[in-house]
Amino acid sequence: MHFYAPIVAMFSSKAAVLYEHICYICVSHRPANCLCVCCLTPHSACLCSSCSIDIEADTTQHFRQDTVVNSEDTVIGCNRRMLDQQLACDVKFKVGQSKSPVGAHKYVLGARSDVFFTMFNGSIPQSDDVDVPDIELEPFKIFLRYLYCDEILVAMDNVLSVLYCGKKYNVQSLLTKCVDFIKNMMSVDNVCSLFEQAHFFDEEQLYQSCLSFIHQQGTEVLQTTGFLLLSRACVSDVISSNSLACEESVVFEAMLRWAEAECKRQHKPVHDSNLREILGELLFKIRFSLLDISYYSSYVSTRKILTDAEKVFLFQSISGTAVGTMKFNGKKRTQYWDLLQ
Repeated sequence: MHFYAPIVAMFSSKAAVLYEHICYICVSHRPANCLCVCCLTPHSACLCSSCSIDIEADTTQHFRQDTVVNSEDTVIGCNRRMLDQQLACDVKFKVGQSKSPVGAHKYVLGARSDVFFTMFNGSIPQSDDVDVPDIELEPFKIFLRYLYCDEILVAMDNVLSVLYCGKKYNVQSLLTKCVDFIKNMMSVDNVCSLFEQAHFFDEEQLYQSCLSFIHQQGTEVLQTTGFLLLSRACVSDVISSNSLACEESVVFEAMLRWAEAECKRQHKPVHDSNLREILGELLFKIRFSLLDISYYSSYVSTRKILTDAEKVFLFQSISGTAVGTMKFNGKKRTQYWDLLQ
């Protein structure tokens, strides 16, 4: 028997193979740097019958993969065990106001985040004890688990904090996953809260997604309690857009409610002169000239939010007889008018 027979016998007819030509000597796919022991030519060019064999290509798995792999022995499984059991950690985080200790491994952190890489390998390396006062323990652990295992375990009550982790340490893939999760969970009732948080965290992608949702669902969103809690900057972006799908009377009434809520937050009496002061430049973003003349006469001109000159100008604008110009925006909101047609 040829002396290669014992090696050949290792592979049964049931062995699953991805390639048609397998080298007996090195058990590989005929690499160019592998020499035949019979003629000393590269296996890729060797014609010796003892060096290669045609194997049926009707199976689904390479014979090298016949053994069942224990999931705990995979890279992710080992990473998870090292993190969960806090084994051989070389850096300790003190997380949240309680400074809860959490161990980790610089290699994993640096491989997943350029911020961590610079922190531990830059010209002035961070010490092995790192304070993280601006993130609480639960979202930080979720963040670490993503770095170690590519698992993201978020819910609506923690996703924004996890997103903040991703932004702080520049893990773009985590940011994308968090934003996608929020988009899928976004609703009329929670969009304003998400919108404000996106503004606070300066997360532009999420901010634009929320703004687009608000514009599409304008009539419903502007009547929620969440709208009353928005910052001035967020309110301005909502009502200044031509894409807001909402009747202008709804915009006017929502802005009055927002100004009333802001008066209370500032401990000011709620009356028209204070509402005018609170609204400031936002008043000119309300498109009064799009209102029905009867609505304007009954619900706008009777209030003391506008000056007499402004009331006359807007009345003329609505009736099409305006003379001169003022700062009021009179453009149609295209998305709302498209819905009417």
